[in-house]
Amino acid sequence: MTQSYRDFKEPYTDDVEEVRNKNDIVEVVSQYVKLKKSGKRFKGLCPFHPEKRPSFMIDPQKQLFHCFGCEAGGDIYTFLMKIENIDFPEALQILADRAGYTLRRDKSGIPTSERKRIKERLYKLHKLAKEFYVKNLYLKDAAHVRNYLGSRGFRSKVIKKFELGYSPYRWDGFTNYAIKSGFTVNDLLQSGLAVQSSKYRRGCYDLFRDRLMFPIFDLTGKVIAFGGRTLKDETPKYINSPETMIYKKKKIVYAIDKAKEDIVKEDKVIVVEGYTDILALNQEGIRNCVASLGTALTIEQIRLLNRFTNNIITVFDADAAGEAATERSIDLLKEYNGNMELYREHNVNISAVTLPLGYDPAKFIMEKKDENIINLINKAEPLIDFTLKLLLERSDSSTISGKLKAAYDLVNFISDIPSRLDQEEYIKAIAQKIDITEEQLFSYLSDVHRKKKVKPSVAKRRAYYPKEKVEIDETKITPQSSIELEAISFIINSEGEPRELLLELEKNDFKYQPAREIFTLLKRGIINKKANKIYKLGNDLTSETSKKLFNKLQFEEKIYDNPHRISQEIYCRIKEFELKRRKSNTLSEMSKYDSESKKYDELFKKLLNIEAKIRDLKEGKINI
Repeated sequence: MTQSYRDFKEPYTDDVEEVRNKNDIVEVVSQYVKLKKSGKRFKGLCPFHPEKRPSFMIDPQKQLFHCFGCEAGGDIYTFLMKIENIDFPEALQILADRAGYTLRRDKSGIPTSERKRIKERLYKLHKLAKEFYVKNLYLKDAAHVRNYLGSRGFRSKVIKKFELGYSPYRWDGFTNYAIKSGFTVNDLLQSGLAVQSSKYRRGCYDLFRDRLMFPIFDLTGKVIAFGGRTLKDETPKYINSPETMIYKKKKIVYAIDKAKEDIVKEDKVIVVEGYTDILALNQEGIRNCVASLGTALTIEQIRLLNRFTNNIITVFDADAAGEAATERSIDLLKEYNGNMELYREHNVNISAVTLPLGYDPAKFIMEKKDENIINLINKAEPLIDFTLKLLLERSDSSTISGKLKAAYDLVNFISDIPSRLDQEEYIKAIAQKIDITEEQLFSYLSDVHRKKKVKPSVAKRRAYYPKEKVEIDETKITPQSSIELEAISFIINSEGEPRELLLELEKNDFKYQPAREIFTLLKRGIINKKANKIYKLGNDLTSETSKKLFNKLQFEEKIYDNPHRISQEIYCRIKEFELKRRKSNTLSEMSKYDSESKKYDELFKKLLNIEAKIRDLKEGKINI
């Protein structure tokens, strides 16, 4: 995440500090990391890189976090942006909602009051659409839809529970109904229920026409979108609502509003692919089930489900699409957890099962009446084991070439597991299953890692846990840059005259770029009193390296026994480096001229002056 609230400052100037002050970083981070008190601070396992010993620290007084392992750090906004893989406006909105604070403007720049009005309008319009579609399902024109539902074995009770409907075969059926009910064309376009077109009298036409309609509800039971299935031999079979102000596909699962209580009761959730799968399972009395509204679970959907249970079972059809979905779910799961240690720490258990070839849950329940689908679901395997088994089944391990391909596919999969210990365990399991030595598999693993390292696009796939971390370039840490960092640390941890002395330095005295940027910011902020607390100044840093360095220095609290003496020593050392550089340059210039020349004499006088200043500094004589 490269964006910061510095990039979005204009719309939020009045909100950022108020929202920050109304949230506590310890409480927010505790939702993601198990924290323990450690002196004045809190510590825990870093959620951004694999580790066994906690190096992740939180300073509640400064409201900052820092990891001494991966150098991740920042304030409450930085943490939320990084952990949720979101931009600043979203983080601000989440924290504002958490604190019950109403933002003056939302992330799109729309005043919050206006956004609220639009959302309420959309909720009402979707409710009207649901009622319209439900009513139409029982009219004469929808006989073919009712016949279809009957042929699939769906009874009236489940149809009414999920409020199924029918969109009539007219280009403006709902459009006209909505406008007569007081809504505008703009409302219809914003809702996604109509498509803009100049060909039609009202400038738009219905998105859903002659389709079986499945309303999609949010957690509170409000209609936010629809899925429409055609009963004809045409494509696409399903049309779903586009994303709107009230509907984000990746953040919701179908039927969560009706399933959430049963999920808590059963302490597990069954995730299927389609709308009709949910209907079929509910008719069988299996109500702790949801549909992912796509071929794979997203990170956000997994987080949503994890609010109600730690146990997620994914059920997929035995076809290519289903298999791909399962693998995609694993890939997204890795982005969510980052490493298996944290996966286990959060106690999230995701398993998978494939139905017999040619069956989805609805068809299985209807045709295999002598078999209980719940028994099959209970045979689900841990998602990692399931995938290893799936990859093996795709290859013919009876031949040498097939065995090698299977080995490489498996190793390529486990290479994305950050934990070295977990990788070693899977290497052992693979070696036993396909009769290849562990040494050969480790050789494959090294090859895969090498290839992925030179392909940034591969590393960037893992948005939640980026493999590329911005580090302080240690090759640039010289004796001079070390004392420059000491100067910044002193400015952060001291006050009064000693600090004022170091603030008399100039930015050109700092040769290490991150140190120069931080010093410039500190000097401007402290002298102009732009921030009553130093840590807040870090929000204006532009370089990621500088941000990490600034955050790290704030966590290295220091108490100076003799601050006046130490500030003088730091000041003199930094000035001495500059004078020695000038001395070296002068000597170099002198070598170009004859010792009897006028230019040589001028340079020699300059050299004597520089040496005198160096002696004064060593004797503690400071001339500002």
